[in-house]
Amino acid sequence: MATALDCRARRSVSPRGVVVNLGLGDIQPVGAGVASLTRGIGGLTAVLAVGLILFTYSWQLCVVVLVGVVLVLRVNDWLVKPYRASQRVVRDRMADLTGVALDASSGLRVIKGPGAADRFSARYRTASPGVLSAATAMARSAGVVAGYQAFAAGLLMAGTVWRTVVRAAPARPAPDAGCMGARPCLPTLSGRIR
Repeated sequence: MATALDCRARRSVSPRGVVVNLGLGDIQPVGAGVASLTRGIGGLTAVLAVGLILFTYSWQLCVVVLVGVVLVLRVNDWLVKPYRASQRVVRDRMADLTGVALDASSGLRVIKGPGAADRFSARYRTASPGVLSAATAMARSAGVVAGYQAFAAGLLMAGTVWRTVVRAAPARPAPDAGCMGARPCLPTLSGRIR
């Protein structure tokens, strides 16, 4: 990453803009990465514990849950890739815009000829819509990921509950079988017990 930052700083208008943007733009992802590590370990432990408990109850239900969780995570990973790419684009465009702003603020202190303020203002106005469009694309990707996560969690829960209900539903005797042997008698629609 240091090599990439060095190359980025050399080719930009102002390396100070890159440094400021990297300092502000990367603090949140680094903190989120450290926080997600503990959540990931806890989530893995919970999935394994629930899988073991479900396996003792019903191996079919265990398979539904474990395969469902893996499938949800795979698709989530596939959807997060465009979101991360759009974050990189926003970071690059913010670095360019910050560089223009820093150049403008340092250049306006020293008179650089007539129209210098207008030139800096025009550079900032041309760079600003790129940041807005990149941020809009990033928000769109974030919305898709958040929507999928809510949908997938609900679908997995519904599938798990359905499988549990199917497994837990008592087998009804045939209507003409009556009460025989050790099979419990079930109430009929009229409320009488056979």
